[in-house]
Amino acid sequence: SKIMTSFKYVVFSDVDGTLVHYPEHLQSPTEKDNLNENLSTEGTVLYLPPSKTGTRGIISARTLVLCQLLRYGKPLSEYSTDKTQIHTAAAEYATTSSISAFQRERIAHGGVPFVIISGMRTTTLFQRLPYLPRADAYVSESGGRIFYPCPIDGVGEESEKVEGLVKGLVVRPMSYRGCSDVDLIPFSLREDIEWRKRISKSNAAGGDGFSDENGETALPIHARNGKLWDFAY
Repeated sequence: SKIMTSFKYVVFSDVDGTLVHYPEHLQSPTEKDNLNENLSTEGTVLYLPPSKTGTRGIISARTLVLCQLLRYGKPLSEYSTDKTQIHTAAAEYATTSSISAFQRERIAHGGVPFVIISGMRTTTLFQRLPYLPRADAYVSESGGRIFYPCPIDGVGEESEKVEGLVKGLVVRPMSYRGCSDVDLIPFSLREDIEWRKRISKSNAAGGDGFSDENGETALPIHARNGKLWDFAY
């Protein structure tokens, strides 16, 4: 696209073992810690929600700050663009064919598109989003589904007209040391429907492998239609 070719680089990042870690020896949050605030001492570490197996990952504020510096090239406080415009332009980065003033400034300062890609289920991704770095795109299920951030302001009654909008999803980012006001603005996601149609074709992954709202798949691997599953067992 016009925007993508305007950036010199794109950074793709996994989550577990890259952004989020699972130390064997780490003081766990106390019972007084509120998961809605989820801040350890001085906000330097965020504890993610426990997994089904009971393990609990952490992500450092330093990681979150550096990821945003990577995206923007320099602190947002040094941008000339209004903060509201920054949020809107950043959220709509992958869904517009024109280059906004913010994107031009971002390119000029050496910012790069940041994409989080993981094999985790989509429902798990949604649960983790408040703790993860803000990104230009989020990819779950090993590339099966792609989502782009979009502002929740002004959607309201127009939500039915936003193709791929994840209904009812409002991501409220957790606060951490070094975050900016823009980092904490709630957002939603819209799915790349065109990509899902392509990946759902019978000569690709088919439509049987996608997780449902509960994070489960309806059919076992051997019973799924789609060329991909011929190589899965």
